[in-house]
Amino acid sequence: MVAESIAAAAEVVERRNPFSISRRPVTTSQRVEPAAARPQPPLLQLQGIVGGPPWSAVVQGIPGRDGEVLVQPGDTIAGLRIVRVTSTSVLVAMRDTAWALRLAGDER
Repeated sequence: MVAESIAAAAEVVERRNPFSISRRPVTTSQRVEPAAARPQPPLLQLQGIVGGPPWSAVVQGIPGRDGEVLVQPGDTIAGLRIVRVTSTSVLVAMRDTAWALRLAGDER
């Protein structure tokens, strides 16, 4: 009984399309396609830490840059924001993702 009433209600919602201005059923051309897969993150590698404090970091693999790049907290390069640099790591963020890069051999 409950399953039948839920199915009937779902049919009504589908027919009336309450999220459309016209309140008409969705046609094939109006259906939303799934979003494309997110691009893979760049292959960032922490090559070294310089100075300190305040620390700077040598990072390799920044899109559009050949070789290593010296970065500091607050820098934004190719859409990557350098959030924090410590004596052993760098926190790099994009709009919805963050990576903690650590020096090779640092298991903390």
